[in-house]
Amino acid sequence: MKKSREFSISTIILLVILSIRAIIQLFGAVTLYSPLFTPIFFLLAALYIVAIIGIIKKHKWGLISSFIVAVIDVMIALSIGGAASLGAGIIDLTIIFLTYKEYKK
Repeated sequence: MKKSREFSISTIILLVILSIRAIIQLFGAVTLYSPLFTPIFFLLAALYIVAIIGIIKKHKWGLISSFIVAVIDVMIALSIGGAASLGAGIIDLTIIFLTYKEYKK
């Protein structure tokens, strides 16, 4: 039986959000030159890209890595605080919800 390459609307939304988050992390790493935060931004961007690849290939590890990176990002946002971190936290919680929904399919 041939594997279907069609994605549900929630998967497409998840991929779009993950792509935007990866771009934001890369942009943050390039623009904010800090010896402490630059490696963290690059690591988060790499983890988001790994999650995107795994979800596109329809592997469970893509969803698992998406969940893990979103939880790490929420913890970082909570530790930093502020309005920007609140927005990032809401987006990360959305990623966690969509990832859980896709994982349970």
